[in-house]
Amino acid sequence: MIFGKASPPEHQLRQSAFLAVTISTVAVITSIITLPMLYSFIIIFQSHLFREIEYCKARTRDINIEFSLLSNKASDISNDRMKRQHSNYGINSNGPSIFDQYPQLSLNTNHKLSSRSFCSCQQGSVGQSGAPGDNGPPGVDGMPGTDGNNGRDAKILVVLEKESGCFVCPQGPRGVPG
Repeated sequence: MIFGKASPPEHQLRQSAFLAVTISTVAVITSIITLPMLYSFIIIFQSHLFREIEYCKARTRDINIEFSLLSNKASDISNDRMKRQHSNYGINSNGPSIFDQYPQLSLNTNHKLSSRSFCSCQQGSVGQSGAPGDNGPPGVDGMPGTDGNNGRDAKILVVLEKESGCFVCPQGPRGVPG
């Protein structure tokens, strides 16, 4: 029945087909949007993780260098004491000493940092001063200053008598004829 009224099973099949197409369309659109976002997040996280690993390696290397230097200083200070105790000082025993049981560590302090690594705690000496930079734009006017000290008082002068404001003016030159 192509043109006629659909039977209930056909109607139910149409609804389920429409629902399946809708769900698959939404799934495709979602995957088109979310997969690049997920890939970008993974790349950013990976680069952040590599930076943290490099930082941890540098800090571990610095701690190892400091430990080696401190161990060298400690062994220089306590060499006399170690020698005296090495011969089982105060113990009547012909067996091996305590110090013979522990392996000796080789202290190599000739560590060279690679040019790619960075260190956050060690700084080199100060370099030469650079060339002076260009002058900047003029700054904003500052706040007005405080008032100055008061000036000295004026002197009282002799008051002249009032003169009349009128006086006789001479006659002006003759004008152009005409």
